[in-house]
Amino acid sequence: MKIKVRAIQRRAVLATIVSGVSIAVLAGCGTSDDAAVEEKAKLVRAASVSSLTNAATESFAGSVVARYEAQLAFQVGGRMVRRHVNVGDQVSKGDVIAELDPIDYRLSAEAAGADLKSASASLIRAQADERRYAELVGPGAVSRSAYDAVVAEARAAKEAVLALKAQLSLAENALEYTQLVATQNGVITELYAEEGQVVAAAQPIASYAREGGIEVEIAIPENKIELASQPADVTLWVGNGERYDAYLREISPRANPQTRTYDARYAISADTPAQLGMTATVHLSAGNNDALFVPKEAIFGHGDTSSVWLVDDSQRLRRQAIEINGFEDGKVVVETGLQRGQKVVSLGVHLLKEGQLVKVEGEAPTGSTSLAASN
Repeated sequence: MKIKVRAIQRRAVLATIVSGVSIAVLAGCGTSDDAAVEEKAKLVRAASVSSLTNAATESFAGSVVARYEAQLAFQVGGRMVRRHVNVGDQVSKGDVIAELDPIDYRLSAEAAGADLKSASASLIRAQADERRYAELVGPGAVSRSAYDAVVAEARAAKEAVLALKAQLSLAENALEYTQLVATQNGVITELYAEEGQVVAAAQPIASYAREGGIEVEIAIPENKIELASQPADVTLWVGNGERYDAYLREISPRANPQTRTYDARYAISADTPAQLGMTATVHLSAGNNDALFVPKEAIFGHGDTSSVWLVDDSQRLRRQAIEINGFEDGKVVVETGLQRGQKVVSLGVHLLKEGQLVKVEGEAPTGSTSLAASN
């Protein structure tokens, strides 16, 4: 009987021990899970990596001009009897702009044609004489000198025909030149002569802007000439302040002796709503518009490098090494290491560590993670 009681007591003790171990194990597991659930995010202040929006610029007023502009003129003189265009008219290649009185030039061409016919007839007779004398000179019916004279006459008649053909071509060209024709597509920008006016050869009759682009022409002072090749954009005086991309196409190699400025032309897109003659302003960058900046409080040292804490998509911290290019307006200009739009911690960076869970100030909490304010 005593033996049975002792066995029962031993079983009870073992059961008590096993139960205690199980409870301890379960308690340990519960503590680990609670720790994972109760991981708290550090409240941090962050700033976005941005480009410098206040980079200094220099502005120069100018006007919209055509890239290609030419003056049209007759190649001969005379009285202008017709003008077919007005300022602002669109013209196509081959369109007649104006006409001179063609009567005198037509008569000259007709006279040259008549002279050519007469010379051609003389050439036919001279060549016939040459053939006849060639047959007679062999038997001695005519002297050798007489034959040579006929040959020379035939050659002279041939040369006279060639000369008169050239004169006829010149007369016909002059007649054709009494019509002033557009050589390219474009728009008439200015007129210098009216119908009934007697004009000389090469006297400008009209100006027209050819198709092929528009530009803004400005004058840059000699002490600002180094800015000419900087990034540029254009605003129109009649616009709402919208800026349009531009680039330097040409600049005068020497300064104007009176104004001491350099004429420069900046090409703009044909889609820009600019008309010829409009007032425009070219803005030239005096700084580096492509530079990125972060608050100076975001920088901390890590060994021999400068670093920032990046907040990734999972709201955890990642150390990022950067290269600093200077300081501007209390901000750090970053050369490499960051991209526009990334978030960096901007306060309390020395209290944080790699991989730490954070909550950016002002953002809604994610998931069920409990949060705590930063110290």
